[in-house]
Amino acid sequence: MRVGKGWGILLPGQKTPIFELQPNTPYEKCRVFIEGWKETNKQPYRGFEVRDISSFVDKYGFLHVLGKVVNTGAKTAEGIEVVVTFYDIEGNIVSSHDEPVTPFELKPGAAGSFDALTFIGVDKIDHWLIQVQSMSPRA
Repeated sequence: MRVGKGWGILLPGQKTPIFELQPNTPYEKCRVFIEGWKETNKQPYRGFEVRDISSFVDKYGFLHVLGKVVNTGAKTAEGIEVVVTFYDIEGNIVSSHDEPVTPFELKPGAAGSFDALTFIGVDKIDHWLIQVQSMSPRA
């Protein structure tokens, strides 16, 4: 079984791609579930900007989405992650991939990079959405 994860903290109006996939099951038959939740006043650090986005299809037909994440905030951030959600032409989620940004730590103004890919054929993908977050900013 493969489980796609979403965010640790969602702000009002945000959605997360969470799905469960049994082997050899098409994405449209995936079960959506929520393991648990609790209200919190904690805010994720979102002082980031995504730049220089590009993509390519590798020799196996998988789509790679590459880019840079710039820490535009006033704090050093650690453990930064991008979640790229891939959609079909009808707006349905066909895949989601989370990828750490390297390097692990970004000081204010510093940039890191990511290469997120999907194992779904590019012929099923119409567009994607990139979200960035870090749960551990330092003062």
